[in-house]
Amino acid sequence: MAVDRDAGGFWPPFAELFRQEIARARSEPGDDYLSELVRAEPDGVPVSDEDLQAMLVAFAIAGHETSMNTLAHLLWQLGRRPDLQEQLRAAPELIPVAIEETLRLWSPVDHGTRVTTTEVVIGDTRIPPGARVVLLTGAANRDPRIYSDPNTFRLDRGLARHLTFGHGIHFCLGARLARIEFAAVLRELARYPNYRVTTAPRRYFENGRHICLDQLQVSWIGCENGGDPFRLSVPVPAATDRPSGCPKQPDHGADGQ
Repeated sequence: MAVDRDAGGFWPPFAELFRQEIARARSEPGDDYLSELVRAEPDGVPVSDEDLQAMLVAFAIAGHETSMNTLAHLLWQLGRRPDLQEQLRAAPELIPVAIEETLRLWSPVDHGTRVTTTEVVIGDTRIPPGARVVLLTGAANRDPRIYSDPNTFRLDRGLARHLTFGHGIHFCLGARLARIEFAAVLRELARYPNYRVTTAPRRYFENGRHICLDQLQVSWIGCENGGDPFRLSVPVPAATDRPSGCPKQPDHGADGQ
């Protein structure tokens, strides 16, 4: 599959991949998730290929692309502010706050669309039924009427309410899992020295609405010149609970992948 930041280069081969998998499940059904969907007949009607493809897109992307981009922004923020790393190490109860602030400030999908089923009136604007409405999640999460100092990452804000996971019947089914994943990463990082971002990443849209970082290069403080990587200003976990030496850099091979 071609890697392309233009949605026009991504979706056609992606859609073709799913088309082939749906055809396989229909002709040779097994005990896998897709075969179960193919056999399903809600209200006595088989699920159409179009609906199957929409389900597969959500299944394949929703728990990967969004989690990856949220985590990237969280690590980017901490890498720009080693003092925040110190705070989270000293007070791990603030980890959920850091996660919610990241979700609020840098929603991995900053907008979505819905179609009205009935007439809706918002303020002085009448929206007729059947109209497509763009929902700007990123703007709502920074509403100054709801959040004081809305553009600042703050660990003293508490568990901020936000719309990153949606609302009502559209609330993200994977929200709890995503929060568990982010917390696990932060707890693991607390076992290592602080790190800093060494190269400013470029933020860009992938496929129209996913907000990504093109890179996240960091260095472990204390490891750059062979210094003691665990000479920190706050106590680190006991020696038996933490790695020894500087974290190893991954070997990306000749092609850098």
